[in-house]
Amino acid sequence: MPCPQAKRCTLHAQLGARSALTVWQTLFCESGFDRCIRYRLTAIGAVVPADLLPDGRTHMPQAARPPLEVPLHKVG
Repeated sequence: MPCPQAKRCTLHAQLGARSALTVWQTLFCESGFDRCIRYRLTAIGAVVPADLLPDGRTHMPQAARPPLEVPLHKVG
């Protein structure tokens, strides 16, 4: 089941490399979206940082920070 937030997710605009985007889409958007940190933040109404990757890391090297720990929130 694809992610219900996929159409609103800004990750697509953030990643210029099409091959990188394809990897994230396969791992998180097309299935397994409940593991996506971006989805989890959206599900609890939190702001999603623009540079946040689905696994909780940032794609901006100068902003090195540890991955976010977001509890799994069942939606629906």
